[in-house]
Amino acid sequence: MKRMLMALGLGLTVSQSSYSDDEFTLQVRLNNTYELKAEYPVLVDKDRFVFSRYDKTGNAKEVVAVDPLLGTEKVLVDGNRDIRFLTDNVSYVTFYARGVGVPGRVNLLRKSDGRVFQSGRLSQGAEAAYFADTQLFLLQGRSRTAPYSQPASHWSVFDVPTLKFLREFDAPVVKNFVRFNQKVVFLDKKHVGIYANNFREIYSASFPHEPVDNGYCDPESLIVASGMAVFVANCGEIYSFSLADGKLESRLRLDQRFYSLASDGSYLFAVPEAPANLPGNTSGVVIKLSTWKVVGKIEAMGSASYANGSNLAVMSFPKWNHGLVSVYAYAP
Repeated sequence: MKRMLMALGLGLTVSQSSYSDDEFTLQVRLNNTYELKAEYPVLVDKDRFVFSRYDKTGNAKEVVAVDPLLGTEKVLVDGNRDIRFLTDNVSYVTFYARGVGVPGRVNLLRKSDGRVFQSGRLSQGAEAAYFADTQLFLLQGRSRTAPYSQPASHWSVFDVPTLKFLREFDAPVVKNFVRFNQKVVFLDKKHVGIYANNFREIYSASFPHEPVDNGYCDPESLIVASGMAVFVANCGEIYSFSLADGKLESRLRLDQRFYSLASDGSYLFAVPEAPANLPGNTSGVVIKLSTWKVVGKIEAMGSASYANGSNLAVMSFPKWNHGLVSVYAYAP
């Protein structure tokens, strides 16, 4: 196991929020908006917004994937009372179906015919998952056996496509994770790490978990952008760590709590969720990744965002079962 803990005080400049409209070089303008029936939360998965909602009968739930820019919908799973999308690949969709008075089941759906062909009962719930070769790694939340002073996440591993249970284990508590190039980036309260598909740690880097206004904001909004793991922490700081060696690239303080991050590889878009979360400014910002300078402003708020190089889509929830997607165009 290779472990690399980085000290933040070495060779690092902490940038404070100091920018004005006169300094902006990237123009962002609203192109159009569209509404859709959706329920919070929404998952940004590759180039899709994925969420659950009640189907047309109003008695069952379905999982829907939406093209953020065009608004075209595709139903991934339907006809279940209470379901949570976990992940999918080219061949399969896996989702969690809650039980009545029991933890529930993990299900494997075949995309070619839309049928659930494997299902397995769980010892506790399911929060997220990822496919790794012919295995499914399932995050089931907090471990029930770990000491209270040393909380851990509980994982189960299943064979694909048989869904045969293979093993289970505890690991450090995970706040977010994202796949890239046959590896996984994990984020907890104080560490970001790169793991191989088989859960072998390649490196781990630390960052501070500091109080802000007599409270804490847990790390969130983890994405991979331009060879870096980028995330928000400490109620207004944006961190970036190199995926190649785990070194800290930037720690940018903007004194705003951004809920959603998106990147096209050149720019980073940071969007707040709602005005109530912010000390004053309700605008999102655009950061140029090569310089880590704020180069634009977005009059947007939302809980999910996606960028493709010329357009930015931001999804918000005016009501719990009503989604609003705003599509922006941007150019220098």
